[in-house]
Amino acid sequence: MQPQRAAVTQWISEYLINELDLSSSQIDLDTDFDTYGLDSLEQAVMVGMLEEAFDMEVEVNDMAKTPTINGLVDSLVAQGLVLSA
Repeated sequence: MQPQRAAVTQWISEYLINELDLSSSQIDLDTDFDTYGLDSLEQAVMVGMLEEAFDMEVEVNDMAKTPTINGLVDSLVAQGLVLSA
């Protein structure tokens, strides 16, 4: 079963909050991951955990092309991995 957009968006947001010790008010869905201090290695780790959490295969290149929460989730929706509703 494919996850909903909102669930994936929330998961990524919570990951950033927990891993980077941010508050929810610091999360902006259109801010680049590197602005939060999430380097490429940490982004790859996040993708791996996202894959496990939602049983999907995510291209690490999607992070480079779309380095924001909204951008990544939009890409996953476009690939049919996540439902847009």
